[in-house]
Parts: sequence; C-alpha cells; structure tokens
Amino acid sequence: RRLLEETGVGILPGTDFGRPPEELTARIAYVDFDGAAALDAAAAVPRTAPLGRRFLEAHCGKMLEAVDRIAEWALSVARGRAGLRVL
Repeated sequence: RRLLEETGVGILPGTDFGRPPEELTARIAYVDFDGAAALDAAAAVPRTAPLGRRFLEAHCGKMLEAVDRIAEWALSVARGRAGLRVL
C-alpha cells in the first residue's frame, strides 16, 4: 500500500501467486503499452542487437517509468531504515 501511495505504482505480493512469504517477491503487470506496436518495432531490430533503453522509452515508456519509480522508492526506504548509503 505504501508503494502505491508514494509512487502511484501498484504491485501484488508474490504470495498471491503461490510464492512463499520468506521469498519477499512481488508481481507487476506490464500492460500499459501497445504490445503489437512494440513487437513490430522489435522485429525491425536484428536478433543479435539489444533493444536498449531508447527502444523501451519509445515503446514502453510508462512501464519503464514505473520500474524506475519502484527502484527509487526502494532505495529511499533502504536508506531511511538502515541509515545506509546505498549506491
């Protein structure tokens, strides 16, 4: 709940999907993009070439933003709880 309130990003606990609680896992749905357009664009890239961040920004921008928000939030929580400097 705190993650949703502070970042606007919602996730579900891994326990909702049969994962053991000690695993501390979560799931996020990657659905806020046009999958068909992303697949078409990916087909134009050689299979041996990475798609890269620029591709993700162009075709999955909202999802990339959500992942970035989760990462920033997790780092801020880790710093606040332990008084640690997290790189």
